[in-house]
Order: sequence, then structure tokens, then C-alpha cells
Amino acid sequence: MLQSAASVNLISTTMPPQMQESVHGTLRFGVYEADLRSGELRKHGLRVPLEEKPFQALVVLLRHANEVVTREELRQQLWPSDVFIDFTHSLNTVIAKARRALNDSAEKPRFIETVGRHGYRFIEKVVIEMPKAAAPADLQLLRKTENLAVQTPAIAIAAPLDPAARRPESKKSHPVKTWVVAVVTPVVLALMVIAILNPWGWRDALLGKPGHPIRSLAVLPLENLSGDPSQEYFADGMTDELTTDLAQIGSLRVISRTSSMQYKYAHKSLPQIAQELNVDAVVEGSVQRTGDHVKIRAQLIEGHNDRHLWAENYESDLRDVLALQDNVARDIARKIRVELTPKEPTVQAASFQVNPAAYDAYLLGRYYFEQRNEQGLKKSIDYFSQAVAIDPNYALAYSGLADAYHVIGTYGIMPADESIAKSEAMARKALSIDNNLGEAHAVMADNLTTYHWDWAAAEPEYKRAIELNPSYATVREWYAEYLNAMGRPQEAIAEIKRAQEVDPISLITNAVIGRVFFMARQYDQAIVQCKKTIEMDPSFPRTYVYLARVYEQKGMYDEAWTNYHKSRVLMGSEPESQSIPPAKGLDAQSYWKQRLEWAQYDLKHGRKASFDLAVAYSYLGDKDRAFEWLEKAYQEHNSWMNDPLRSDPRFQSLLKRMKLE
Repeated sequence: MLQSAASVNLISTTMPPQMQESVHGTLRFGVYEADLRSGELRKHGLRVPLEEKPFQALVVLLRHANEVVTREELRQQLWPSDVFIDFTHSLNTVIAKARRALNDSAEKPRFIETVGRHGYRFIEKVVIEMPKAAAPADLQLLRKTENLAVQTPAIAIAAPLDPAARRPESKKSHPVKTWVVAVVTPVVLALMVIAILNPWGWRDALLGKPGHPIRSLAVLPLENLSGDPSQEYFADGMTDELTTDLAQIGSLRVISRTSSMQYKYAHKSLPQIAQELNVDAVVEGSVQRTGDHVKIRAQLIEGHNDRHLWAENYESDLRDVLALQDNVARDIARKIRVELTPKEPTVQAASFQVNPAAYDAYLLGRYYFEQRNEQGLKKSIDYFSQAVAIDPNYALAYSGLADAYHVIGTYGIMPADESIAKSEAMARKALSIDNNLGEAHAVMADNLTTYHWDWAAAEPEYKRAIELNPSYATVREWYAEYLNAMGRPQEAIAEIKRAQEVDPISLITNAVIGRVFFMARQYDQAIVQCKKTIEMDPSFPRTYVYLARVYEQKGMYDEAWTNYHKSRVLMGSEPESQSIPPAKGLDAQSYWKQRLEWAQYDLKHGRKASFDLAVAYSYLGDKDRAFEWLEKAYQEHNSWMNDPLRSDPRFQSLLKRMKLE
């Protein structure tokens, strides 16, 4: 006899502690299951990476579903009495990891609820499934336990009857058999129709294929399963490199790492993340490094319904990690039926191997580069330099140096002449080894724009960088500002919106949208965008700078003063004599006097201020001093050089030297 549920006995509710050693079944809840024998958590039948302690904590909660499990009870279950730990921190970490594995949230829990200062409660229905072979002994134990109801299989589908068992004298069908046939036959016929004709895409849905074409995805931060917090940089670096590999598939819109990394510790469901990032699917997984051996587990999940489409495990030596990343990217591409075209770059076999120590140094360099502060940038240069010292043919490390020197010069930490010279040398070296590095082309383009004023040569480099890495939002931001400088504001706005599509929750991307609108003289749109960015993070200073400049142009000096002052407070550059009353009824003269005072303070404290001084003097009517400082701003290659004093012939001469006449 074939049975749809004959191989198991189902018990709905909780399992008491005394059963812990007796029952070795599976605890099911929603689309998840915890296998007590193997110690694995699975979702839709696919293993979800979860460390031992979080899994043990989850099992304790599952066995006491809908009951409060105190923190002390969890301590007794998880840690022996002779083990001394920081219990509060350890338990919080364990519960956080269990929630993350379930895509659960402490604020809006679906599974694990925090109960005041007492403990936790599992709030979803739990079904315990046991192998039938073990059922008699287990059921005998269960019958001694209160509040546990045993459910035997509800439906049994009969096999064909033995002809010898038929009774000719009985022409009346047995009511149960008639009912089974009446139910089963339509179901079988329906399944055959679905399998053959695939109506409304039901066959694809049942077989785990995407319900609609996947044209966009995000790679969520890979979980570090090494058990060593110091290896977080490695997991982050692998996430970054996999994102870059997938971004080279031009048919896909891949969310930039800046936006994806925002979800590293977010307790949000995958459908919610997919909605916020506006993507069709997400890639999530884990990375585990042991010495020079790497394991990666990647899963492709349809965004709107949290349905697994594909999962695979990969292993390799660290030396072959580039090939490993390429294999993962191509497997995902095949699953979502993206066809690589001859125009799209492919990684050459010669670049597949990398010295493990060089790769390690490179990932550390990227980790510190992304911090975007003086200390982080200097450390990134140290690590990138170590990488090229170990492997002089490591193109990615040279590209990292080009990025770091470019940004460190932009931030004024290093003189422009020195930083640009080093940045260009590193970018050229990277491209001489591998001409398909989009980031290196982007740095070359921006150096040509901001330092050499070689606008004609810069545009092909911008376009090449975008072609090689369409999901690199930074190059799209730079290109948008280039287009504005070229007098092509509509193209600039279109380009910055593309940057937002691939980096939707990046603060700098959203702030630069406001700047692009400002440079295009669309001031009302600039104000709206800047305010949206401030809502995303009120502590991000650059947004207030851009908003203040918009209000200056609109003659709204109270608002300009408030926002400019806010930016300076956040950046820590407010003058010591900041006993300045709130702005009320400021006119142009009083506002620009205050701006002049701020610029002079910055200059005194070693910050770049030439352009701000030039602007302040121009609005105060002192043209000679304005051009004196404007000339110094030109020598500094200040990127804010637009058009104060545009009607003066001296300004036209300056534009000619910048090749913008």
C-alpha cells in the first residue's frame, strides 16, 4: 500500500525535556525543519548554515513552543555549569544568529519572541515528525505525557486491489474505496496536465523554477562560519568579489555592495529585503575558511515569495579562489537563464590562480578601504602594497591602490599632485595586466576629469568602466557630474538615476543625486532629494552641504545657514567661537560674511578652503580677492569649480585653461 504520510507519525505541540534523548525526529515549523539526528536546520529541504549553539538554542525553544523559556533555563541547556562565559553577550549572540538563520526580526517576530526581561518564546506552531520504525517506543513515552496529541496518518492512498480478492456476488462498491478513487483520480489527472502543459506556469512553480524572469538580484553578505570574528573581512571580501563577478553579466542589474552590505546584521525577511532593494532574487550563503581551504555555500532565492530556486556547495584551495567565484557566478547565471554574449567580459584562465597570502592582503585592503576615513585609507594602502609585493602580477591589488590614492587625495589627506600621480601609475599597472578591470578604468576617467581637465579622453574611459561593471555605482556618479560639466544635464540626471537603481540605499549615491540636480539648476528637485537622504540618515554631513548650496542659490539664507552649520557640526569642523545665534532673517551680506569666517577658520586649520573663500569674496563684491582664491582653487583642482563670477573675462580665461570654454 502506498501512503502519502504512512512513513511518519505526526505529533502537534511541544516536546517535554524528558524526551530529549528518546526521540530523534524532525521538528517542522512553516517552511523550516530542524533535524534532531543530524543537527541541521533546513528550509524547503535545503540546509541553512547554522552553528551548533544557535541550533541547540532553537531546538530548546521548539520543544517548548508557545511557552516562555527563561534565560537561566537556556544557560543550563547550552553551557555546562563549569564553563565560565560572558553569559549575557553569548546568549544574545546565539539568539541573534538563530533569528538571522530564520530571517526573523526581534522587532516583528515571526518565530522567536523576546519576553520582557524573562527570556524567549517560540510563537509558531511546531510539528514533530518521527520515523515510523521508532514510533512504538516513542509513542508509548508520549502517551505518558500530558497535552500531547498523537496524530496518525490522515490519508491512505490504496494500491490496486488483487483480482483474487474480488467477490463477484458483491457489486456494491465499498464506500471508503469509492471515496479514495473519487479523490485520487482527479488529482492524478491534474498533475499529469500540469506536468505536460505547464498551465499558468504551475509546473515551473512546483519544480522550483522562477515564476517570472529574473533581471535583477542582490548578493547579501555571506555569513562567516569560521567561528573566528577576525575572519569577517574574508567573508565580506568574498561577498564583494562575487558581486563584482555577477555584475559583469550585462543582462542583470546587480545591486552594489554598498547597499547590500547594509543588511549584514539586519533582522528582515528576504521578501522585505528584495522589496526594499527592488530586485527579483537574492543570493545568500556562507563562507568558511580553514587555513588555505575555502568552502562556499550559495543559494538563489526568489525575492517576492522566499522560494529557493537553487543551492550548491563549493570547495577549493585559496589559490584557486578566483575560479571558485567565477564558477558560482556562472552557475547562478545559468539558473536564471541569462545567456552570456560575446560582448560581455569573461575571466581568462590565466587569472584564475592567486597567491593565498596576496589574496588575503588584498581582501584586508578592500575591507579598510570601505571604511572611507583617514585611518582606514592609509591601512588599505599598506595592505594593497603588501599584496603586490607578494604577487607583482596581481592586477586587482594595483586597482585597489589606484582607488585608495584617488580617494585619499580627494579627501585632502595627501597633496593632489602626489595622490594623482600614484593613483594613475597604479591604474595603468593594473590595466597593463588585465584591461577588463572596470574600477581601474573609472579611476583613470576621474583623474582625467578632475586633474588633467582632459574631458575628451575621459568620456571613453567612463563608458568603458560602466560597460565592464554596470553595477559600480561610483563610476556612474562620477560620469553624471562629468555630463553636467559638459552641459548635458538631462543625461546627467538619467545616469545618476541608474546609479540609484544599483545602489538604492547608499547614502553617498542618494546625496550625489541632490548635487546633480543642483548642478543642473533644478533646485526644487535637489531640495526634495536632499531631504529624502536626510530622512535615511540625519547624521550624514555631505547632504547638508549640498542642501545649503541649493538654498544659497535660491536666496533662502536662513535655511542655507542652518544646513551649512549642521554639516560643520557633524564633520567636527565647527569653529571654537560657535556662539552663533540661530539664523533668523539673514540677508545676503550677513550670510556671506559668516561663510567667509568659516572658510578662514578652515584655512587656518589646514583644510582646503580656496574655493569657499573665492565664492564668499565674490558675493561680498571683492572680485580681486575672489579671483586670487579662485586661482588657488584651480591649482588645487577643486571639484566644486562651477560659475561664480562667470561674467568676468578673468573667469572665461580660467575656463579656457580648464578646457571648458
